[in-house]
Amino acid sequence: MSATPSDHPYYIKLRADAGAELLTTGSGLLKLGFHIDPIHHVHWNNLAAPLQFTASAAGGTTVFPEKSTAAKVESHEADLDPREFMLDLDKAPAGSKITIEVSYFPCHDTEGWCKAVTQTFHITLTPDPDAGRPSRQRPGRGNRRR
Repeated sequence: MSATPSDHPYYIKLRADAGAELLTTGSGLLKLGFHIDPIHHVHWNNLAAPLQFTASAAGGTTVFPEKSTAAKVESHEADLDPREFMLDLDKAPAGSKITIEVSYFPCHDTEGWCKAVTQTFHITLTPDPDAGRPSRQRPGRGNRRR
């Protein structure tokens, strides 16, 4: 995954998880999770429009939905909960590239600002060799035997 340079820091992190079916057949689900990056000390501004994104792909890959908006959170003025979505992809062989343009309103916890931000992420569909499992090697121990 990569991101297009932006005038603003990326206040959010995108986690994209592909189902095994998508990676083996080229058709299946891609889960997107937009998470506030705690290093920036911001939160979602629930008084503004909710996060929205557009998704596009090249090479004949289809993405559904191409646009989506997070549910409006009315119970709190601010929160840190991730905004999650499911995309259905078809004709997306390994190596396919998906572009996600996301618009959201972060607010800084101590500096007192809120602003509209639009940024772009690029996802390449490739298998994760660890598939979420921890590595067998422990840091600093190399391949020593007991």
